[in-house]
Amino acid sequence: GGDGSANAAARAALRHGLPLAVFPGGALDHFAGAAGLRSVSVAAAAVQEGRGAAVDVALIGTPGPHRPPRVFLNTFALGAYADLVRLRELVRRRCGRRAATALALPLASGTARPFTLRLDGTPRRLWLLFAGNGVYRQHSLHALPTRERLSDGLLDVRLLDADAGQRHGRLVALLAEAVDAPHALVLPEQHVVPRLRLAGLRGLTYAYDGETATAPDTLTLTAAPAALLLYRPVPAE
Repeated sequence: GGDGSANAAARAALRHGLPLAVFPGGALDHFAGAAGLRSVSVAAAAVQEGRGAAVDVALIGTPGPHRPPRVFLNTFALGAYADLVRLRELVRRRCGRRAATALALPLASGTARPFTLRLDGTPRRLWLLFAGNGVYRQHSLHALPTRERLSDGLLDVRLLDADAGQRHGRLVALLAEAVDAPHALVLPEQHVVPRLRLAGLRGLTYAYDGETATAPDTLTLTAAPAALLLYRPVPAE
């Protein structure tokens, strides 16, 4: 399956303490590609030969007992990109992914508004917040950012500030560039941290690995180093 299927399987693997096998077959397969699993045959060979490595996951923690955290293998987002994903999924079953994206992009862009929250206690007003499971690096002007490692124990946090002269037109251009690749969001503010606490979120939509959910008031994003055993070609990093 694709990234959403890999995410669901990863949660099950973590819950039961089992290694994960990912066979790429989705629309995008960002996680499989980052892990060197370029085809079903490559993934099958890794399983047959017992090859693999421990990779990071990022936890989306919510307050309260008996609430196991969601995880993301690739990306987490708040703001207009999350709204784009939500709108796309609403119409995707009726018209397919490409048409749904074409419909959702102008809707999300046209209705986008800045949102307020507290980042580790600091009030902020933003258009977009992106967090990557691992650090994404852009090696040339025209290349998409990629992860060199899946085991650096860090979150790549990027922000588009609504109070720093970043206008709506800039947001629309960014959404168009990153519609199928949120890691392509090269935003002006970047922080590399192991943990991030987000507060004041209630009612906001967040996106993670192509899925969406409604946020409670507080979420904590935490890098979980080497938490998941993954069948993959080695050496791959």
